[in-house]
Amino acid sequence: MYRIVRWTYRGFMSIIGFLVGTKFEERRWASQSSSYASGSTTLNHPHRGFLVAKISKFRKIKNLLEVGCGDGPNLYLLSEKFPEADLSGVDINKWSVKNGNEWLKQEGKLNVKLSVGKADDLESFLNDSFDIVFTDAVLMYIGPDKIRKVVNDMVRIARRRIYFVEWHSFDSQNSLGVYERHWRRNYEALLKELIPENNVNVSKLPEGGGFKDEMWTKWGALIEAKLD
Repeated sequence: MYRIVRWTYRGFMSIIGFLVGTKFEERRWASQSSSYASGSTTLNHPHRGFLVAKISKFRKIKNLLEVGCGDGPNLYLLSEKFPEADLSGVDINKWSVKNGNEWLKQEGKLNVKLSVGKADDLESFLNDSFDIVFTDAVLMYIGPDKIRKVVNDMVRIARRRIYFVEWHSFDSQNSLGVYERHWRRNYEALLKELIPENNVNVSKLPEGGGFKDEMWTKWGALIEAKLD
């Protein structure tokens, strides 16, 4: 019975996702309040170490952008690796941005700047603006109506690499997504529409990246796209 209910719900939400799109999630995230410096409480989450280690393989980074940065814990950690680089983040929640900028300044991370912005509104950034562009559990909230635009813009503004920490469909080539509490999709299939297929690498997050969630254990992945 549980499986029947779950599959019925997934099917219903997938249809809603195609019809309604991403607007519901945008409103939900934009209206959420954010406690002061909440990023400091999750700095040591295991998945951040995995992501930061991947990005830190690059010795020379002039700048990078996180799309959906929250109040900036990933950028905090990256600022310690790249103190001379310009690190930027955009997030739909104005309170997260405000609190994050205050927290980062207080911690002396003066090379990090957060701004209010949406994942599907990156037009203000010029082509090849950043060495690296990345997301961390953000695209899983982007529906089929906007995912191609979001990824296309990220490819457009990145010079060297793109990284996604998201739910990846290892067992399907569906590039638009299947809804299962959040959206999971095959990012390799999605990216090969924009860049050569052999330039994309998908790594399963060890032990689900430390998330205590069976879905992260099953689908959690780091997707790397090489652009240079």
